[in-house]
Amino acid sequence: MSRGGSWVGKAGLWVTILLSACRDQSHTHHVVIAYPEHWQDGERRPCFLGPEDGTTVSRSMGQPELPQLDCDRFVKGELIHRTPMERIYALDVYFGGDSYGALESRRRQVINETPWTCERIGDKIECKP
Repeated sequence: MSRGGSWVGKAGLWVTILLSACRDQSHTHHVVIAYPEHWQDGERRPCFLGPEDGTTVSRSMGQPELPQLDCDRFVKGELIHRTPMERIYALDVYFGGDSYGALESRRRQVINETPWTCERIGDKIECKP
């Protein structure tokens, strides 16, 4: 009997290990986003996620506690691009990866942003590392 119990215990341990290793770290963040002027449905763009109080979207929106997502950095013909205030929003954005870990790992770095590829799907934004 102890032999059967031992097998069940080992199987349970392996199931626990596999489930924790496969844990989905995807989630939705409420972020301040610099939204590009032309972003077509289904189009993917390079975006940069930075911490709250960061300089990713350096605008005074009254919501400095939100992480910042800059999806309007690369504009043809401009070396430095400033997103107008009317295209800076607070939105829920889905992140298919560990954005919490990405934000924490860069917190005390000089360059505290992480690159993401974000896609506009209807009125939603989904980002992947």
